[in-house]
Amino acid sequence: MFRKFKIIVSMMIVFFAFGLFNTMKAEQNHTSDVNSSDIKNDPGMFKNNFYRFNKSTKVYLQLLSKKDSRTIYKKIKIPKGTVITAKKEEEYITHQKYYKFGYDNFDLSYHLKKQGISSKLYGEGIISFRIKPSSKILTKIKKPSYALSYGSGEFIPGGLSAIHKLPKRDFSKYYKITSDGWIELYRYKYHEYPQINEDSLDGYPTNSVFYESRPDASSKIKLVKQSKNKKYFYIDHKIPGLKMHHNKKSKISRYYFVLKDNRKAVSYEDNAYGDDMAISSIYTIGNKPFYMVIGEGFN
Repeated sequence: MFRKFKIIVSMMIVFFAFGLFNTMKAEQNHTSDVNSSDIKNDPGMFKNNFYRFNKSTKVYLQLLSKKDSRTIYKKIKIPKGTVITAKKEEEYITHQKYYKFGYDNFDLSYHLKKQGISSKLYGEGIISFRIKPSSKILTKIKKPSYALSYGSGEFIPGGLSAIHKLPKRDFSKYYKITSDGWIELYRYKYHEYPQINEDSLDGYPTNSVFYESRPDASSKIKLVKQSKNKKYFYIDHKIPGLKMHHNKKSKISRYYFVLKDNRKAVSYEDNAYGDDMAISSIYTIGNKPFYMVIGEGFN
């Protein structure tokens, strides 16, 4: 959750210690409406480009050691047919083009990442690969029915009200829809791990994380139906905290939940993102408000 926010977690802890947080939370964070034409033309948007693996492929999973927070890379195998987000980039000197993982876009599920995760490691597991277009390993596809055009797929509780309260953040939980078609729930579980030395990462001897690598609940998305601005997600297992409907007649899945796009995007100040600005879309899942970061300032 809050992928770019994670790098300033330790600084936030210092703010808590000095009482600065209570001073800041009294001021309401101002938001400005963002229209659809601005979103399409803004280079700071986290636009999702979806690709399908044409064959089984090994990629790297970036994690951290619980012993000293060193970066550890684990190989995992991505099955043929898996959907992933990727960005096409070009080497500055050689002008060689390649695909890499879209860090601010839809993530892969724990169902695939668990191949590289162990009790000695922590972190969300960042996917890492460089694939040449000439290899024909990836084929660009249309946006899957369960996916969204922009953003990380991470739904943060509170909606517009939560944004107004920033920099105070609700870390209690978040929900994630993945590029390979899973819905996941992550609940707050605070941990501190030692770092290599006091000069590493953010200058503090410990690295703090709010969530574990493994989700608290998850379910494969079996089917999605859409009606205007609502998506109906059909799944086999209940996801705690979401209003679930029992799907008695269907043989495809036992439950479904409803995601409503409120068709409202706002920009606001957030120092976890580029130029200290973020752009989010407002959603309702069941009867509860959420927001998802879909872009950042670009200067």
